[in-house]
Amino acid sequence: MLKDMYNMSFRHEWGEPVPLCLHDTFTYAFIEHENLPWNDISNSITYLIQPDNAGGYIKENEFQRRGRKLGEFFLNKKNIPWLIDNYNKIIAEVKVFLDKIEKTNFSKMTKEEIYPYYKKFIKLRNKTTRWYRGTRHEAEYFIGKIIRDKIVKHYSNVNEIFRIITDSPYTDPIGEEQEDWLRLLEKKATKNDFKKHIKKYSMFFTNIFSKEELYRTIKDRYKKDKPKIAKLKEKKEKSEQKRIELAKKQKEILLKINSKDVEDYLVLFHRFGEYRFRLKPGYAGIEVLSLDMLTRVAELANMRLHDFYELLTVKESLDFFKTEKLPTKKVLDDRKIARVHLIRNKKQYTLQGQEAIDFLNKTVFKIDITKSEFKGTPACHGKVTGKVKLVLSNKMDEINKALNEFEEGQILVTHNTQPNMVPLMAKAAAIVTAQGGITSHSAVIAREFQIPCIVGIESVTMFLKDNDLIEVDATNGTVRKL
Repeated sequence: MLKDMYNMSFRHEWGEPVPLCLHDTFTYAFIEHENLPWNDISNSITYLIQPDNAGGYIKENEFQRRGRKLGEFFLNKKNIPWLIDNYNKIIAEVKVFLDKIEKTNFSKMTKEEIYPYYKKFIKLRNKTTRWYRGTRHEAEYFIGKIIRDKIVKHYSNVNEIFRIITDSPYTDPIGEEQEDWLRLLEKKATKNDFKKHIKKYSMFFTNIFSKEELYRTIKDRYKKDKPKIAKLKEKKEKSEQKRIELAKKQKEILLKINSKDVEDYLVLFHRFGEYRFRLKPGYAGIEVLSLDMLTRVAELANMRLHDFYELLTVKESLDFFKTEKLPTKKVLDDRKIARVHLIRNKKQYTLQGQEAIDFLNKTVFKIDITKSEFKGTPACHGKVTGKVKLVLSNKMDEINKALNEFEEGQILVTHNTQPNMVPLMAKAAAIVTAQGGITSHSAVIAREFQIPCIVGIESVTMFLKDNDLIEVDATNGTVRKL
């Protein structure tokens, strides 16, 4: 049955390495999508070949159908506040759960006692992911066209005006974290201060599997940033001034356009980038705040927490509580080499080792990597020439390593950026990503720092390598090898 997939055409969706349980979480949404148009997918492939060759692919015609349905969904203006209302409910539900487990002692719990907590953890992560996909960049397409059609009646520089009015004048968790971080730097921070900061901004500390590593990571950042307080303050003040000026410009433009439709539709552009951040802790961050619980679960399974999280599917981890059975050592060892988690006609399958690599060679590894010019979506304008710094991992140790190696004038090329990559982004001369639209994390941060940025160049991380000399024209959305 899986051989049928050899003849299918697939479209790249995302590419950062994540644990198998998260691969499973992402694809679980395609099986139980609750009639949400952004999850209308029947065939997908996610994979990881160690250490950092990873990706997610969706059947081409299903990818296009989903994008069209998602764009059409938001032509009904009422669906925008409806979705935000649901997002606020999910954010509140995650907070209640995390407050509860913070006060719970898991150290001596039995399998039966801890199961309800773990089951709720899985349920919340799956639920967040199912709804989070509603902020995908295809949501912008049809609404963007409507707004451009309104602009052209009043302005000749349509692209520039569109960029100004779609940029968000609101604060987001990235800006809020920078403000709170400055307050920490201005005093002698205690372990309790660090704990509060981690709890509030857990999505900055993903892929960490012990409290020791967690506190070491935040202490290292504190030590590095302490001497930079004046510079960080100046950057924050500039961002705030930019936000004030932006709001003023937008008010003038909207008065001239004078369209209630445009104002209603702009809520999507102004708030979806923000809600991508606010929802993130529900699936990438929730594990950091659940370390005590997850550590005990792994102990009961007689596994290291890293391996439990990295090598088991959601179903396998839940089945352990009922059957006490886990995959064989051979299966787990093969998954340390390579693994594929896929959906075929809404049924899940997992392949590992050489079988996984053979399957990938016959399905998604059919890309012509000889291209030298690429087209994407401009997210922050500008034109830069520089050498590529390819970052394929979102693990903290790899990001810190890249941060130390990053040279002035280099261009960050990555699958998509995460909150824990913000210090790395700030050093880049330009940013190029394989995923995203103008409300994506990469786009929002690039505009915050005024860094030229192009997003949504499919599979760009397979075409470019470290030290390639490229030209990034983020006004026209092109990247060219030189």
